[in-house]
Amino acid sequence: MEASSGEIDSAASGVVRWPVRVETGHYAHPVAPEVYDCVKFLLAREGSGTITGDWGERRFRMGDLMLVGSGLAIGGAPDGTATTSTIFADKDYVMDQVYWRYADVLQDRTAAETVMQRAFGTGAIMIRLNGPLAATFAARIDEIERAQTMREFHRMQAAFAEVLHLLGQLLPWSPAPSLRTLTHGIAAMVARRTATRPVRSEVLQVRNAIQCDLAHRWLVAEMATTAHLSVRQLQRVFAESLGVSPITFLGLLRTKEMARMLRDTDDSRRNEQSRRLAEPEPRSVSVRDVNGNDTRRVPADGAWSGSRSGLRSWRWPSRGTSPRLGSR
Repeated sequence: MEASSGEIDSAASGVVRWPVRVETGHYAHPVAPEVYDCVKFLLAREGSGTITGDWGERRFRMGDLMLVGSGLAIGGAPDGTATTSTIFADKDYVMDQVYWRYADVLQDRTAAETVMQRAFGTGAIMIRLNGPLAATFAARIDEIERAQTMREFHRMQAAFAEVLHLLGQLLPWSPAPSLRTLTHGIAAMVARRTATRPVRSEVLQVRNAIQCDLAHRWLVAEMATTAHLSVRQLQRVFAESLGVSPITFLGLLRTKEMARMLRDTDDSRRNEQSRRLAEPEPRSVSVRDVNGNDTRRVPADGAWSGSRSGLRSWRWPSRGTSPRLGSR
């Protein structure tokens, strides 16, 4: 059960577009299930009722915390009245948090997405908090809400990080056992990636060459020649410096460039549409027949508009006079 305007970015409410925001709602009537493209953390502050969604129905009471995955419908009905606070968190932002939390066993963000899918599945997670823990969660949620009001981004991040830290101790799952099946080579690559070390000059050479000509059909052998390394050496230094292979790095750069081109194209289209909407409508004058009936509208630039019936011809008058009308 959530406030109806639960989008992460709501221009109408004047809230800046952040990856996390909070809405607190007071309910006296049922709320129809709605789907949001974000992860939701819902805390029951007062009252009780029924939560409904793709998973069916669940009862809630004060102090209950529900986690709902992206793309899942959620609604509800209070027993009388109820108050809830909902954290709406961008799914990619949450995925990044999961990725870095378990960076020792996750190869990339795709693996982090798998962890999130396993956590939520097709339903939701209900956690019954005791009094002190519910009060701690409520305080952190209130901190996020104050931060968004004051537009203090890093304060919001800190409060949300505390929420995730508390959840990490309560969730009934852990990605580590199931994801430690990574091969030794991948695990070693992850370990090298997380080490803090300068990027090799050979990697910078290849990166600069690729960025200068992204459309070129790059081969690993050609990249190796650019860096004056063998193919095996190039793959090793890329894994040590960036944690990915040269071809994967090329794909990432091209993906970013395609996203930029799509964004710029959309911006150009929006600007053109705005320009057209800003153009004034053509001024028109009324032309009447001999009986005084308005038969058509004549634009101020002298072009006909309207039906073909009625008056057939006209010409613009001199300043201060009425149009002279021709006959059929």
